[in-house]
Amino acid sequence: MAEPSSVQAGAAATAKLASGCANDGEVIIPGVALGGDLGDPIYVYAIMEAGALALPPTGIDPERPVTALLVGNVQAVISVVRNDLFNEQVVRIGLENSNWLAAHVLAHQQVLDALVATKQPVVPMRFCTIYPDIVELCDSLRRYNAAFSAELQRQRGKQEWGVKQIVDIHALQTAIAEGQPTLAAVAQDGEIERLRKQIAGMSTGAAFLLKKKMTNLIAERAQTIAFAVAGETLRSLSDVAVDSITSDLPKDRPEVCLNAAFWVETARYGEFMEQLEQLAGAFGPVGIRYELSGPWPPHHFLHLDLERQEEAG
Repeated sequence: MAEPSSVQAGAAATAKLASGCANDGEVIIPGVALGGDLGDPIYVYAIMEAGALALPPTGIDPERPVTALLVGNVQAVISVVRNDLFNEQVVRIGLENSNWLAAHVLAHQQVLDALVATKQPVVPMRFCTIYPDIVELCDSLRRYNAAFSAELQRQRGKQEWGVKQIVDIHALQTAIAEGQPTLAAVAQDGEIERLRKQIAGMSTGAAFLLKKKMTNLIAERAQTIAFAVAGETLRSLSDVAVDSITSDLPKDRPEVCLNAAFWVETARYGEFMEQLEQLAGAFGPVGIRYELSGPWPPHHFLHLDLERQEEAG
């Protein structure tokens, strides 16, 4: 089918799609052109509550708009994509192509970022969640309407934030050698402290070998101390969050010693930031800093098990 090139053509396509999905008034297609045909694949970005929604103009398919499909109490944010670009075979090949993958992941994430910016609850879909047609999507939305509604309600007033702890290992080693009290409060190391006291009472020449031993010991222990600080960071921020979770450290960034996500009530975001700033102030002088990112779609804190619901049903 040719692309709609006018409001009339877009309305006709929308009506055709709606005719394949309507069921006793349960399904409402918003009054925008979906830009596709009845058999075109449906790319799903997220599920949100029913209501007015500001959407980005384009998404995963630059020639098709981002729109919403309302079923019951929830709406799916979707693009009706071109079959020749998003059929199963094309997607399978694309997932193995780094350039295709990078471009499409970015487009997907940009739509999610726009949805999170509305400050409304969002159930993000996995990258490349594609239904073969709008009929199957509508069936799925009806089947899981209650589950999606409950999850969206649970998310109200909360946001996901990411925190990475970054260590400058050389600055940390210097701080350990100097016996910075901030570190002593977090990670006591009796052997380093004993060597430091021994060296303090010796002449420069006599202390040479002990200094070398302490330098080697500090190099060995610095990473352990960095992770001890990470543990303190996690505990402190978790105190002002609803929930928290740690993820694997990025292999391409050895300086990262904490990679965590926090589920924070919007009413306590100020407390969360204050706690993070206190940590940055305390540990900044010893070579530790923090990267804050977000708010993110709540990938880490979804309580949604559709497979279990399917079995229960």
